[in-house]
Order: sequence, then structure tokens, then C-alpha cells
Amino acid sequence: MSEHKSCFKLSSLTKKYLMAITGFILYGFICVHLLGNLQIFLEPNYINKYAYFLHHLPAAVLWGFRGVMFVSAIVHIWMAITLSLENRAARPNSYVNKGVIQSSLGSRWMIQTGLVVAAFVVYHIIHFTTRNLWTPEQMNIWSNVPVVLGEGNIVQSFNVHAMMVAGFQNYLSSGFYILAVGLLCIHISHGIASMFQSIGLRNAQWRKILEIFAVACGWIFFIGFASIPVSVLVGLVK
Repeated sequence: MSEHKSCFKLSSLTKKYLMAITGFILYGFICVHLLGNLQIFLEPNYINKYAYFLHHLPAAVLWGFRGVMFVSAIVHIWMAITLSLENRAARPNSYVNKGVIQSSLGSRWMIQTGLVVAAFVVYHIIHFTTRNLWTPEQMNIWSNVPVVLGEGNIVQSFNVHAMMVAGFQNYLSSGFYILAVGLLCIHISHGIASMFQSIGLRNAQWRKILEIFAVACGWIFFIGFASIPVSVLVGLVK
């Protein structure tokens, strides 16, 4: 029985590759998600049209995409936890303090930041995707607004722009959002550096450049995502 189980045991290298691949998939989604959300700074029709397009994709495409993202997230979290447990088991007690000193903030809190981000993703989906946190009156107000898809092509759709503004006018919601994207960006910064290391590109020659690139990516994402609730709270987006 033990020999049978060992056939399905993944090596540490395989786990690192799976974590890198799924992380890259999730990273791509975050890029697209940020670009879509930044349309909040344009006329309301832009982001409403974008939301209409997403909700009217063919069912196979929409649910196929959601399935890939769900599986990628589960595998990514699973690999992260198992690798973290393996590293702790393999680390001698005498090197605990040394490891803490040499490791980065992102690496030390990778699991914790990941879990907070995962909790936020669930809240974010309930808040803005399934829209379970809104009252029936609010949903009725936002339900049917004209959305211009093209010249002479106008449809009645949901007012995503108004919903986002109303959502981010709540200080607790915006605070949680900014905290979560901050942790996400720390997570992304360390994850990008780790991904390059896993695929063998983080050598002595490229190490510094890749570290700068990873930190820059983290800051770009944070500024991009955090600018949305901040702009709503200070009245730049209404």
C-alpha cells in the first residue's frame, strides 16, 4: 500500500513548478482584472460595457475560464502549504533565527498573506460579482441603464459603475480592499522572484534585475488597485 502511494507523491521540484505555473495563470488574471477595473476612471459606459461583455460570453467560455481559475487557485494554495510544511520540517532548529533574518517579509508571511487574500477574494466575489451584499432596492436602481455597445446598438444592462462607487464609499470595505491588495502585492512581488528561481533564471547575473522587476510589479499593482477606492473616497470618481 505504501509503495502504491509513493507512486503519486510529487517531488519538491514538481511542486515548485506547479506553484510557478498556477501563479503565472493567476498573475495574468490579475493583470486583466486591473485593466478592466481602471475603466472606472472613464465615462460610466466603458466599464458597464466591459461588464456586459464579460457576462454575455458563451457559457462554455465563461465557466471554462472560471474552472481554470478555481483549479489554479486550489493547486497554488495546496502547493504553497505543502512546500512550507516541508521547508519547516527540513530546517534545523539552530538555523531558525538565521533563516528569519535572511528571509524577506514576503517569504516569511507568504502563507498568511495568501490566506488573507483568499478570504478577500471570497468577499470580493460576494460583493461585486454575485452581488449578495446589496439590498433589493439598490439592485433595482442599478438594474436597467442604457449601455452603448456600438453605434446604434444600445442595450439595457447593469450599472456596474454606480455599484462600484457605492461600494467603495464604505470606509470599511475600502479599507479591507486596500489592505488586501497591499498584501497581494507583497505576495506577487515575492512570488515573481520565486517563480524565476524555480525555472532557473534567478542566477547571479540576473538576480538584482529580477528582484527590482518583482518589486516594481508589486508597486504597480498596488497603486493601480488602491487608486480606485481612494479616488472614490476623496470624490474624484462619482
